[in-house]
Amino acid sequence: MIMNSLTLFSTKLRSVGKFAKGFVRNKSSETSTQIKIPKRIDRGPTDILRALSNTVQRDPTASHYKYHDDPYLTPTSNLNKRGFALAQESGRKAARWIRQEHADLFQHKVADPPIEVFYPNVVYDENSNVDESILNKVINEFGVADAIYIYKLLQSKGIDVSRDSKQRLLELVCFYNGEDALPEKWIEERWFSQSNKGKVSLGKTWKDKGFAEELFNNISPPDSCSYSALIAGMASYGQYDGSLSYFKQARDAGHIVNIHAINNLISGANVLKESHELRWSFVEEMYSEIKQQGLTPNLGTLNSGLEVLSTMTSNKNSKSLSLKLIAEFNNLGIEPSLASYHYLLRIFCKERVGKSMILLNILDNLEGKELTIRHPKDVLFFNTAMDICRYYLLDVGLAFKLDNLLHTADNYNLIGDSYKESLYYRNFFSLACQLLTAEEFMEFYSKRVPHIYSPEPAIMEEIIKSIDFHSVHEHLPALWSDIVMFEQTGREGVMTNMLNALKNSSTTDAKLINELANVAWEIWESIQKQADDNSYNKLRWTGEMLGHIIEVLLRADRMDQCCVILNLLDKEQTKILGVPEVESLEKFIDYCIQTNNASNAMWCIQYCHDAGYAEVPSFAVKVNSSLKLSEAEIDKLVSLAGREILEKSKEVVSN
Repeated sequence: MIMNSLTLFSTKLRSVGKFAKGFVRNKSSETSTQIKIPKRIDRGPTDILRALSNTVQRDPTASHYKYHDDPYLTPTSNLNKRGFALAQESGRKAARWIRQEHADLFQHKVADPPIEVFYPNVVYDENSNVDESILNKVINEFGVADAIYIYKLLQSKGIDVSRDSKQRLLELVCFYNGEDALPEKWIEERWFSQSNKGKVSLGKTWKDKGFAEELFNNISPPDSCSYSALIAGMASYGQYDGSLSYFKQARDAGHIVNIHAINNLISGANVLKESHELRWSFVEEMYSEIKQQGLTPNLGTLNSGLEVLSTMTSNKNSKSLSLKLIAEFNNLGIEPSLASYHYLLRIFCKERVGKSMILLNILDNLEGKELTIRHPKDVLFFNTAMDICRYYLLDVGLAFKLDNLLHTADNYNLIGDSYKESLYYRNFFSLACQLLTAEEFMEFYSKRVPHIYSPEPAIMEEIIKSIDFHSVHEHLPALWSDIVMFEQTGREGVMTNMLNALKNSSTTDAKLINELANVAWEIWESIQKQADDNSYNKLRWTGEMLGHIIEVLLRADRMDQCCVILNLLDKEQTKILGVPEVESLEKFIDYCIQTNNASNAMWCIQYCHDAGYAEVPSFAVKVNSSLKLSEAEIDKLVSLAGREILEKSKEVVSN
């Protein structure tokens, strides 16, 4: 029975196979049997994660991933953001220091096979057994200080170093100016320190007569590579006179320096030459050298020429020369980078008459593109472009177009460093504050504050003034919360403008009136706390500020709190700068009349008399005619304003 079943099954299987072959044969006659295998695409270890992240839009209410996702732990002020990020990195640095200093305590294998970066750095001293291979290994790891020490150690031991190793060491030392660079693994320190580095490197920082020049002299005779490394290094760090001298020396010796050295030398034309004509003549001379020596110009050659033109914007030919330069390099197949556009903006957007719209053309050309860094100064573009939008064009629509480009793909990596990012948003917020409606701006504000940008005090002042100008005072309580969060309660400009805006509110909404009074009283408590702390940079009261607080509190029927402020005005007259506006004190007296509070009215008139207000007689007349006073209070008014004035006021009332 089983054998019959197997025979029947095999027969059916053969019939199915014949049918399948016939089906495939028929299908192959209809379609090509050739299979095209697509070319392999190199994928990184995080490409899948990156693709997934691109499917999710950024949540404006979420903090940066480097901060704790907790509203009580997430830093909001610029100072706290910086401190938090650097503190985290400082912890990692401390752990590595312990690992480095006490390597004997960590005998376990961190990884198998071993990963050298996880192990402590080798410390070299005069007893170290070193040779040329170790020198080359350190050079490959970009250890500048260690490479210099090992080279000197080899010399002291009489060990010869090959010319090739000397050349590689010279290139390393010239590139870093003889100092170790900040390791890439310290991301936050690099992010927050780049701005300081940029400010320092504006002048000459090259180490004259240092190890680089000493090593160059030990390479005998120097060749084109040696000259190129030294010239490029000296020019990069501002020693243009020395680099030009070595360039002439190399040219006279018949050596051809590389294109990078010439590019760096061209960038120093504004230092080497004084007049605009001499600067451009020098650039043309260098370009002629490139042609005569058969070198191939690159993007750096274009940008160095544009950089020189950007220093001579008052020259009427600078614009035409820059466009001609762009066109010639386009013919060579060299497209401009963001640094090129940065220099073009500096060249074209200087004159206040006949404004150039070159930025619009640039953004139209870049719109929707994924940008990559092609030149070290590409990171200057977005900051410069936003500065043009704010100060030169005053165009908020163009600013949003620029911001869309910044947030396309990974273009945000080109923002530069923390300082440039802060400056970019400072200009963006100031422009939006001026030109958007109040509701549009507050929507713009809520999407970016505080996790993307925390406004500086100057920008916060502009925002408060804009809110006050548009009479949308319902946003003031939220702004005050941000001011407290950003730790700006000690800024006189911010507090003064906030109090002025609170005073100018004319709302009739009882809830909003109470909220504004709460803000005013919190400002009072904040400044009083600073006064009690006896800090050096404490904010001092002015009479105008106290008067504004009184006005806001009176609207909310908070006479007790107003009396606290009046008591400070009365007892600390010599410590308070100035006096309240007369309108503020007049409103206090009017409120006392409405509530039939003669004692507080008399108290206010006494203060006005002591402070030297010319309105004391009119205040006395108003109180005398509106309130029922005791004999003692009338005698007090007589002593403050004079009997004649009070008697005249009675005659006017009786008539």
